[in-house]
Amino acid sequence: MLIFFVIPMTVFSLLFAVWTAFLDGIEPRFKLVFKTLTSALFIAGGAVFFAAHGSGDGAGMILAALVLGGAGDVLLSLHSLVGRNKAGAIDTDTAQKELRQKKRITLIFNALGGLCFVAGHALYIAVFVGRGEFQPSSPLGMPFFLIPALILALKIQKKTGNHKIGFAIVVYALVLGVFVLSAFNLVLWEATAQNVLIFVSALLFAASDFLLAVFNFTDGKTSKRIIFYFIMVCYALAQWGFVYSIAV
Repeated sequence: MLIFFVIPMTVFSLLFAVWTAFLDGIEPRFKLVFKTLTSALFIAGGAVFFAAHGSGDGAGMILAALVLGGAGDVLLSLHSLVGRNKAGAIDTDTAQKELRQKKRITLIFNALGGLCFVAGHALYIAVFVGRGEFQPSSPLGMPFFLIPALILALKIQKKTGNHKIGFAIVVYALVLGVFVLSAFNLVLWEATAQNVLIFVSALLFAASDFLLAVFNFTDGKTSKRIIFYFIMVCYALAQWGFVYSIAV
């Protein structure tokens, strides 16, 4: 019976995800509200299934990872509310000071958000590794993550001149690669409905992150808006896949 309670939450979460994409570049405050609602609903869904099915098969760790993912999402969005332009004239020195302050705050929020995502992935990996036996063929997929990450990192470094961003992308690609391949290992070990759902969710999460990297370094408002719709839908579907894996 719980499924009839959680399915509407899933639908509303996906609608909020689409609305978040629509609000991108229009109103940062409302975008943050709907993005937070998207995350809050899948966390609530995970809590419902966790309460009903207990902590077996790493359900508690999956719920914690969902919370960390939602927190990371909010933290990565908060910088858009910092240092917004105010009415009235402003001198150059003040403008430069506000710009430097915004950069510092943005760096802090991004670092905290990134740490939340990495910690969440670490929890997922721990759950996946603990559920099945290691399959020797599963690591063969790592080049599919590292090669695109290296190409993207080089392009971003060339465009921005920032070596740290490129390094962070490669490190995160390593974490993401282990995350997806540990889910793939579950399918190789035993292709149950739960393991397949976990693997598909991990792929959707990786697709969302890859599209996000493309989104941040793509020109053109139309193409960026379309990409962001895909980012939000893939992300929400991935998180809901992990939620339903608790109940399968």
